[in-house]
Amino acid sequence: PSGEWEMVSVRNISESGILFNYGNALEVGDELSLSIRLPFSPAPVLCEGNVVRINDETRPAATIKNYAIGVSFSKIDEEIRNCLREQCEQLGYD
Repeated sequence: PSGEWEMVSVRNISESGILFNYGNALEVGDELSLSIRLPFSPAPVLCEGNVVRINDETRPAATIKNYAIGVSFSKIDEEIRNCLREQCEQLGYD
């Protein structure tokens, strides 16, 4: 938590959390502040979450590390959570 925002590649998002690629290892239990741009929200969504999963997906002989980081939302606006749920339902995701 350096106080600076870093851009990441989001792989999956739902009402309960987010999965993204990141170049540095984090620890399960780490608390993160997130700023997420969503298509249905004109401004970035600010929320907080806890790291619940880390998978090292770095390819053999790669010079750049790649981790899949799973985060469970601990603080997110209920209206945004509901919009995420609706979007997932419309797309046929459980």
